[in-house]
Amino acid sequence: MPDGLALLLPNGFLPGAYEFTRGLYASMGPDYRYVGGASGDNRKFESTCQFTESALEQDAVAAALVSGCAIGAAIGHGWEPHGDPLVITRSQGKRLYELDGRPAFQVYSERLGVTIRRDAFRSYSMVNPFGFVDITGNYVIRDARAVNDDDSMDFVTELPERAVARLMKGDVSALVEAASAVTGKAARQVDRPALGLVFDCISRYLLMKDRFNEEIDALVSGVGEDVPFLGALTFGEIGSFEEVPLFHNKTIAAAVLGDS
Repeated sequence: MPDGLALLLPNGFLPGAYEFTRGLYASMGPDYRYVGGASGDNRKFESTCQFTESALEQDAVAAALVSGCAIGAAIGHGWEPHGDPLVITRSQGKRLYELDGRPAFQVYSERLGVTIRRDAFRSYSMVNPFGFVDITGNYVIRDARAVNDDDSMDFVTELPERAVARLMKGDVSALVEAASAVTGKAARQVDRPALGLVFDCISRYLLMKDRFNEEIDALVSGVGEDVPFLGALTFGEIGSFEEVPLFHNKTIAAAVLGDS
C-alpha cells in the first residue's frame, strides 16, 4: 500500500510542467500516489491564483499529503491515435512552429483533410488533439488552443522538439466510457471506498456541452453510487498511468480513499 496521496493543485499557466512533475517524483519517490488538477482563469490565459489557510499566491502549487487510509488512483481519457506519426521539428515552449520540417498549421490541416479557417481552428483542435506515447504505451494528450499568422500553433502545455506525435480522435461516447473506467480502476484498488476525488479537464466539458452530465453519471457509476465524491474542472491534470506522474490535458485524474 502507498504511504500516502500527494494532492496537487498547481497554477495551470506555469512553464515547465514536465520538469515540475519529474522533480516532484525525484524528491518524493514511488511511495506516494500523485493526483491533482491545475487552476485556470476561464480561458482568458492571463493569470490564476493558489491559496491555503495561510497565504494567497500566484505562480505556485498548493499541495496536501493524505495518509492513514487506503488509496486508489487512476487516469485516462478515451482519445485514440489515427494517421501516421508526426515529428516535431521546431518548437519553443508552448509554441509549435514545424511538423515534419514544414509549417505546423499547414501540416495539421492536410492531415485532417480539410481547409481550416483560422477563426474556426478551435472547433477542429478541440476534437483532434496531439498525443505522445509514453514508455507504458499510453498516450499523453496535448491540446492546441490557437493558430498564429505565421502558421505556428499555440498549445496549453510545452512541446519538446524531436518528439513523435500522433493526431488523436474521440467522440463523446468514447470519452464517457473512459470516465467510468478511470473511477472504476481507482475504486477497485480500495476494499471499502469512502470518498472519490476527480479532476476533469475543462475542455471535455466544453466539447460535451449538454452531454457532460453523461460523464458525471459515468464517474459515479465507476466509483459506486453510494460513495460520495467531489472534484473540479481543471486546466491540466496530474496523474500517472503506472508510477511516474505527468501533466496531462483533456484527461481525467481520480483518487479513491477508503478504510485501511
